[in-house]
Amino acid sequence: MRTQEDGRRAPFRPDRREQILLAAEQVLAEEGMAAVSVRAVAERAGLGASTLRYWFPSQDQLVTALARRQLHPHLEDRRISDPGVPAAERLLECLQQFVVTSDPEDLPSALDHWAVMVSLAVGPHATPLGRATYAGFVEAAAERVEGWLAVLVTEGALPAERVSLAVPALLTRVDGLALGMLRPASPLDVGTALDVLREDVAWVLRPPG
Repeated sequence: MRTQEDGRRAPFRPDRREQILLAAEQVLAEEGMAAVSVRAVAERAGLGASTLRYWFPSQDQLVTALARRQLHPHLEDRRISDPGVPAAERLLECLQQFVVTSDPEDLPSALDHWAVMVSLAVGPHATPLGRATYAGFVEAAAERVEGWLAVLVTEGALPAERVSLAVPALLTRVDGLALGMLRPASPLDVGTALDVLREDVAWVLRPPG
């Protein structure tokens, strides 16, 4: 049972989680991810640290939840629920958000940002904060891809048993394409990356048997 700072039982407040994440977003916007600590967020939310730790027992969990929250608004469902559009076209439209920005001129900076995030998660200079941030982005991306595939499952365009393999396969491909486009003098451009994704979509949606 959750307790307050004075040790008394505290009422269950599901809105507390939202309050904490909103406070974390404010700290992030004003001071950057490095400033998102349990203490700073609790103070901004007007809560005790023990109350915050009920919802997020560790700073890593708080940062991961915040990173997930940051990515979700940038991934649109587009026409995934429109049965009048071929399933492969709808899925490609959704997946291409990982490799194409709304403004092509922003692509280099977006790829650089992705590379820095990955290096802070798994590189020689990885940090707990970097790992937690990257984990949040990966979780959010997986949730969205799984959601897009679930729509196609309900339409009969995709066997349900294929989803568990398709999600990591597609996300691994997206990471590989991003890395490929970052290589100096790489022949991989956006058009080629989309062609590769189109082939992956065809593989995912191939008929059973």
